Amino acid sequence: SLIRNLYPDVPLVYGGVHPTLLPEETLQSPMVDAICIGEGEDSFKEYLQKLQNNQEPKGVAGMWYKDKSGNIIRNPLRPFREDLDSIPFPNRDYWDLKKRLRINPSSLMGGFEFLASRGCPYSCTFCPNPAIRKAVPGRFYRLRSPENIMEEIRLNLAKYRNDGLSHIGFGDEIFGVDL
Repeated sequence: SLIRNLYPDVPLVYGGVHPTLLPEETLQSPMVDAICIGEGEDSFKEYLQKLQNNQEPKGVAGMWYKDKSGNIIRNPLRPFREDLDSIPFPNRDYWDLKKRLRINPSSLMGGFEFLASRGCPYSCTFCPNPAIRKAVPGRFYRLRSPENIMEEIRLNLAKYRNDGLSHIGFGDEIFGVDL
């Protein structure tokens, strides 16, 4: 509500597990203008491009939104991206790196986390992954190539070593499984 009060004309877009598994419930909130169901790299970018061009985001796969009358527009879902190597590396230049590397919320002080995969092939009862796998089309568990992972690590070490980057970690839900 603070953000809504400060920026009443800016659309509030939610993404992640909750909107993916409970899209109708999430869009009932007056604090939510749109949601991204599933992965957002392509859907959110396309949604923002439509808004920037003063176009209604009708047809943007993976995005549900409220139109000007408050009706929920349910665009089709976007399948999970198969080729993770085609996703650009995160640009960490926007962060306060010296501070982040000193006080990292992941407890990886002095380090960055990388992802070698997305999803998980297992169906543990305590985890939301089986429900996400059913909610969004496409292959859920995907791997990056070792070459792509090493390229990202080398790039970051070369670029941020002088800012305090001293080690790396992996934030995969499950690391090292190749089915």
